[in-house]
Amino acid sequence: LLTNDGELTNLLTHPRFGVPKTYRAVIDGFVLPEHMTILEKGLFLIDKESDRGHKTGRAILKINQRTRDRTTIDITIKEGRNRQIRRMLARLGYKVRDLSRTKFGPLTLEGVPSGSVRPLTTGEVKELRSMAEKSKAFFEKKVESGEVESPKTKIAPVKWGRAGKVSGRGSGSKPERALPTKKAEGTMDVVPSDDVGED
Repeated sequence: LLTNDGELTNLLTHPRFGVPKTYRAVIDGFVLPEHMTILEKGLFLIDKESDRGHKTGRAILKINQRTRDRTTIDITIKEGRNRQIRRMLARLGYKVRDLSRTKFGPLTLEGVPSGSVRPLTTGEVKELRSMAEKSKAFFEKKVESGEVESPKTKIAPVKWGRAGKVSGRGSGSKPERALPTKKAEGTMDVVPSDDVGED
């Protein structure tokens, strides 16, 4: 998905909002049934940068082909953390040979040849916005109920100085927040890719 709408991109791709994404993974070896169950229930992964662990959410798996030497499965997740699919499978001892995103929310790559693009229809854009808003509302409800923690990053309030300019903390400092600007309606394209890094 290619867009210049930053707010929509954040709502669709940030793990906290849980928009479903489906990936097709081609994996070396025969994926065992017990490992399929572990992947479906979620498993713990360690973030190398922060050295903190988190449990992945539930996944939906569908086997497309399975032989002794190779397994092809569709994995649907709602998080999409950095390299999540590859890391989940590596944790269980599997190497991913090929990975492509086949579905993003309501959008699929059906009918879009590899290497080509197509603009989204007005209906598809509305459906994406609706899905993003529902995901955001669901997340906010979970924060209010105490089920999940509130995000740590908050936007600082705008402090106005003389002549309507944004003021910083002191002389020569950067402003705490840039002034909001009105942006034009974004355009979106579906861009198929043979190998993607998860969100």
